[in-house]
Amino acid sequence: GSIIAFITYATIAVIREVLLAERVTIHTISGAMVVYLLIGLVWALLYVLAEARNPESFSFTQVSALESGQSPDLVASLTYFSLITLTSAGYGDILPISDTARTLASLEAVFGQIFLAVLVAWLVGKYLSHSENKG
Repeated sequence: GSIIAFITYATIAVIREVLLAERVTIHTISGAMVVYLLIGLVWALLYVLAEARNPESFSFTQVSALESGQSPDLVASLTYFSLITLTSAGYGDILPISDTARTLASLEAVFGQIFLAVLVAWLVGKYLSHSENKG
């Protein structure tokens, strides 16, 4: 829980810097990318908590690991699942089974799309506004 709080705090600090930037630079864009990845990490940790609270919240169909008798690395697998869900790629090799896992996955997918749409629009608008003021 404290790790999630710390990463959330770091995410808020970085997005604040991105939003308060006077103009769009490579640092602003890099900050936006860092925020996107941190959001995926926070969600991954929420998935780990959901799985710890209710084992078998997720179905892991990773054939190579299952055939060799190994269980998949939970944190790595759920980080992968989080990033795939955040981008709405949804490969289907890890499936949310419990209601909590499905709710978290749905919220992450929607949040990921809204975040990208709003942030990209904001960055483009700010860049264009700065460009028009220069010329």
